[in-house]
Amino acid sequence: MSIPSLEAEKGTGKGADSRRFRRASVMLKGALRIPGMGVEMINTKNISEGGIGLNTIGNCEVAIGSDVQLHLNGVVSSEDNTRLETYSMKVVYLDGSNLGLAFT
Repeated sequence: MSIPSLEAEKGTGKGADSRRFRRASVMLKGALRIPGMGVEMINTKNISEGGIGLNTIGNCEVAIGSDVQLHLNGVVSSEDNTRLETYSMKVVYLDGSNLGLAFT
């Protein structure tokens, strides 16, 4: 996957400024499948070795700790076909339409 804009950030303080992994800004559209709730259209904000930060189009009511599946436009399987990759993720942060997902 090519990352068009690299703005790596890793803080040294507490809270949001103290990240476990460096983050790179990346803007992709996609869909978030939430079991029992359907699909939310999303825009990514950043990605790291640990997960992805994204926005939903409207407020998202998913619970922290929920297992979800993420599909990203423009990211296809490494196999010899063009199906979209599906990433299994866990919701670790939620603030209205801003979500943090960890790779599982």
